[in-house]
Amino acid sequence: MQDWPRAACGNALASTAANYLPSSLFENYAVIFNAAQREAEDQATEHEMSSQLNLLGSSLTLTADGKLEFLRIVEGERARNRLMAYEARNSIPAFRALGMNIYAAARNMRKRSLAYAMCGHAGLL
Repeated sequence: MQDWPRAACGNALASTAANYLPSSLFENYAVIFNAAQREAEDQATEHEMSSQLNLLGSSLTLTADGKLEFLRIVEGERARNRLMAYEARNSIPAFRALGMNIYAAARNMRKRSLAYAMCGHAGLL
């Protein structure tokens, strides 16, 4: 799971340092950190729900009800991932307003991501 860096925003708000930011900066940072909070919560739920799918790696015979339960989990995670993508996409203007290059950040993340490297090694990219 991605570790979302929310402590800096929380500390700035708690110490009232954020009160001294120009309102446009504060609003953009608020959009980003609020989105990060929601993404972290969604990611934790996703991890919990998708871990139930690990049973599919074992030898078991599924009943019709069992299949339906697993399909509900998969469909729920597909819906959650769409919402997470919308959330991320909707925060892009705030990143740009702060002068951040999201494409450079994505390239940097891919270079450091073990999951991305493993997918590339397995020929999935």
